[in-house]
Amino acid sequence: MKQTIISLLLCFISVNSTHAVEDVYNPLSVGMRWEASVDMTTPDGRTNRGTVIREITGTEVIAGKTYFKSVTRFTDIPGMTRFTTYRRKAEDGIYAMSSLDPHKREYLETGLPLEVGRTWTVTISDTEKTVYSVEARETVTVGDRKYEKCFKVSYRSNGLAPSGYFYLAPNIGNVTETLRQGGATLQFKLKSFSGGK
Repeated sequence: MKQTIISLLLCFISVNSTHAVEDVYNPLSVGMRWEASVDMTTPDGRTNRGTVIREITGTEVIAGKTYFKSVTRFTDIPGMTRFTTYRRKAEDGIYAMSSLDPHKREYLETGLPLEVGRTWTVTISDTEKTVYSVEARETVTVGDRKYEKCFKVSYRSNGLAPSGYFYLAPNIGNVTETLRQGGATLQFKLKSFSGGK
């Protein structure tokens, strides 16, 4: 009887400790590359079309923790050029840090495990907070490709940060996103994805 209880406890601990590893909606691996089209509509109604490429170029140890270095660069979108985000996966979520933050503050980017009804709050600065909510799990079509079992995640900011929604597809991550910020609307649509090493 005692052996059975110990075995059950070990199984329970094992299942809980593998949630981050089992998360297939936020893949992190060196060499991964996403390319998406971007349509930006300005407050006066003009539309700019461009491209965004995000690549995981390597890993870096910061304050004793190993992060994946994600470099994002835009073409043909005014005011948006290049930035780097550092991400690491933990049991309770994806933690991130922006290279633009002089204080190198880590924040919870995505709460895990993902499930409909889950919410979490991201605090990037002392005054900016964004609340994320997993609204649904559904099929979404992007261009001529259909992605099944996607999580729709919406987010709302209390300040200048963007508000919008995106869809996460298994083994790929973000496949489409629509956001509004400062009177402008940006829409991202995945064009291609290649896996890492």
